[in-house]
Amino acid sequence: MDETGLFYSMTPDHTIMSCQVEESKKDKVKKLDVQINGSNHHILLILDNATSHAIGTLSLTNVEILFLPKNTTSKIQPIDTVIITSFKLRYGHLQLQHAIDRNEAGENDIYKVDQLQGMRWAKIAWNEVTVEMIKNC
Repeated sequence: MDETGLFYSMTPDHTIMSCQVEESKKDKVKKLDVQINGSNHHILLILDNATSHAIGTLSLTNVEILFLPKNTTSKIQPIDTVIITSFKLRYGHLQLQHAIDRNEAGENDIYKVDQLQGMRWAKIAWNEVTVEMIKNC
């Protein structure tokens, strides 16, 4: 799975999107189509194949939807991928160290973390992504 999101309390091997948010996505696309209908404009909406982007079958007049092939984010946005990967690697290190500490303390839910702690880790992880790393992308 090609995913750039970071979910502060997820275990490292899980993603937050385990189900499709099909209806709300459909409604948004339909609303967009209605908004530009009659304006003599057309929109190409390019989406990756994330399960959250599933919209089923729609009959649209002014919006065309193009789904990118799977796992193309790293090829289309290689610079972003390097920066995101560096950040997530540092964040994951903090998360795993926290889990190890909780495990050694005998805690049951070793991945339990509140949002504030996740925000603190994000700040630390981002501060470790140096300007040189970004320049070298």
